[in-house]
Amino acid sequence: MRALLALTALAPALALMKPPTNPLLDDAKQLLGNAGKFAQKKVATTLEDLAALPEKTKKDAQSARLKRASQSRQKAPDQLSAEQIAKYEALGLSYEDGAWKRSTKRHEAYNEENDISIYARTAEPDVYDVERWQDDAAAEFEDEFIVDQYMPRRKRRFVPKQAVAEEEVEVSEDLTRLGFRNDNGKWSRTAPRTGARTVVIEGSRGRTLEVKATTETDLHAISRLEYILTWSQLETPQNIWDASLRIARDPSFVFVWAAATARLGLLFSQQYGLDDFFSTEQLTLDASPEILVAGSIFVLAAYARKAHWSGSSGPLTVGALERSIADGWFTGFSRAPDTPQGRKENGLPYAMVASLLTLLAAAPRVEILHHYLQNRLEADIAAAMPLFIVEDQTLCALAVSALAIVGCGGVAGAMEYFSLNWARPPPTFSDEKNAIADALETDALSARTLEARADKCDAQRDGPAVKKCYDQAAQRALDEGEAFERVADAWLMHFHDTSTADVEVDDRARETKSYPAVAAAFVSGASAAAAYAAGGLAAPLALHAAGSVVDAIIPTPADVLKPKKATFDVDAVLPKTATPCCPRPRRR
Repeated sequence: MRALLALTALAPALALMKPPTNPLLDDAKQLLGNAGKFAQKKVATTLEDLAALPEKTKKDAQSARLKRASQSRQKAPDQLSAEQIAKYEALGLSYEDGAWKRSTKRHEAYNEENDISIYARTAEPDVYDVERWQDDAAAEFEDEFIVDQYMPRRKRRFVPKQAVAEEEVEVSEDLTRLGFRNDNGKWSRTAPRTGARTVVIEGSRGRTLEVKATTETDLHAISRLEYILTWSQLETPQNIWDASLRIARDPSFVFVWAAATARLGLLFSQQYGLDDFFSTEQLTLDASPEILVAGSIFVLAAYARKAHWSGSSGPLTVGALERSIADGWFTGFSRAPDTPQGRKENGLPYAMVASLLTLLAAAPRVEILHHYLQNRLEADIAAAMPLFIVEDQTLCALAVSALAIVGCGGVAGAMEYFSLNWARPPPTFSDEKNAIADALETDALSARTLEARADKCDAQRDGPAVKKCYDQAAQRALDEGEAFERVADAWLMHFHDTSTADVEVDDRARETKSYPAVAAAFVSGASAAAAYAAGGLAAPLALHAAGSVVDAIIPTPADVLKPKKATFDVDAVLPKTATPCCPRPRRR
């Protein structure tokens, strides 16, 4: 009971021991705290201002110095002339506080001739002029009809489109293979055909190969082989002589050619007259044994030259310009010189015209080589003969004629030899083999490169997708190379009696075979010189006429080759295993 009374009396005692609360004292404490913070902030700001005072003072001093220097350079109005003051005021400047400043007031001397709007403030518009212009404009158009709705909405009548005439599409093998069918003029598509397709590869000299293939890889290989065979028979790139021969595309060039040919023949005739060149005595032709033998040799040499240059544009020394003129006539002056295939398509009329023009151009050439050069050679050789040969007139004449004949043949052969630097060589049997060997080497190199890249690619480092792309590219190159090798092997086995394992690039076959062409030119020049020595100027002209007939009519062995055909089924040949491509054979 006593403990309970003690606890009851303890609570009022503790309440009496707590100090009383004074609101004024709390406000005073808060006011003193705010005053201390303000004083602290003010002291900090004052210290910062004091620290920045030297810099500000420096800037103010610099600004004042610049302002004073600027004002010192400006002249007061009493130091300027009236003209200068008027110019300043026209620019909108006024002198205030010791300096010329931009003025906001409009100059009193403003007028239409002295427009200061581009220098100072824009002039205020004249209200009277504006109102008068508006009244004049309204009076000008008050009789006009104003269209409120310049685009009225109306219903348009439906006009069906006119039916367009559809072009008839021929049902080809490609469309059928892709699954397109044409039933009574209506096209439909079904599943593409997966059967074998027959493709004909056309080569040179009438050789064709029918190939049956199914997969797209084999068909691509067939197309590539045909392209390579066609490319191997094309002529070498054009040179400066081709550009020179294009002058024959001008229809009027034939008159220039005729005049130049006649003038060139007259230039090297004796006394530069017509009587000597067309004299009856010199153009008399006797059928002597010497002329017949020389003529036979000349005709054989002309035929050998034609056979050598068969399939090409021909030599540059004989008939190049004349063939270009005939090309212009037969192609409408669009292709001159024309390709050998284009000339062959023109047939016998083209050959006759080209041979006739070549014969006409041979007249000044015969005059230069035989009537001028051969006579000079005979005179020089006779003057250089030893005395014991000169004493025997028959031996001397024979020796002089023989040496002059050999000299004329040497001149003709030398001209043919030097022209071979720019002439296009005729195609050979090695061109196709070299082209196929080059393609095989390219495939082998590509397959090895892609396979090496695929081996170096790491799936963890580069990613599985990159590794898969490299593997697919290597496998694709390997498959395409094997497909092309199968088709090329069939072509080589049927027409060249070799295989892709034995074929190799022969760089020597690519060089121009100059020996037959030079030999034919030498024999032609020598035989024509012998005919001139035996029968005069008419004999070589007759020989050139016979050679023109040979060029126009008699075909070469390449023109009468029997076409060769062969067949090959790609699906019947088992594809090779996917092994790394072996390196191609070495070049010889």
